[in-house]
Amino acid sequence: LYVTNEGSNTIAGFAIQSNGSLKAVPGSPFPSGGVEPASIGLDGYLLLAANRGDQNPGATTGTHKPAYASFLILPEGRCFRCLGSSLRRWPDRRRPRR
Repeated sequence: LYVTNEGSNTIAGFAIQSNGSLKAVPGSPFPSGGVEPASIGLDGYLLLAANRGDQNPGATTGTHKPAYASFLILPEGRCFRCLGSSLRRWPDRRRPRR
C-alpha cells in the first residue's frame, strides 16, 4: 500500500500484515521526486507519482512546476527512483515542434 504525503513531499509505503495491520516498508517514507505529490499510480513493480508543484493551474508564479517521477518497487517494498524519468509540463502548454 502506497500513499502520498503532500506536507512532506513524500510517498509512504506499507506492507499489509495477515491481521490487517500496516507495517512501514524499509526506507519509508520516500521522496516523491517533486513538490506536493497529489496522486500515484501502480503498474506491477512501477510506481508513478504526480507532483502538483506550488503553482496554481494556469499560473506562472511559484517555484516548483508540476512534475512526474517514476520509481521501481523493489521486492521488500522499497521505492528506487528511476533517474532521468521526470516529466514536466511544457511551459506554454504547446507541444514542441518536430
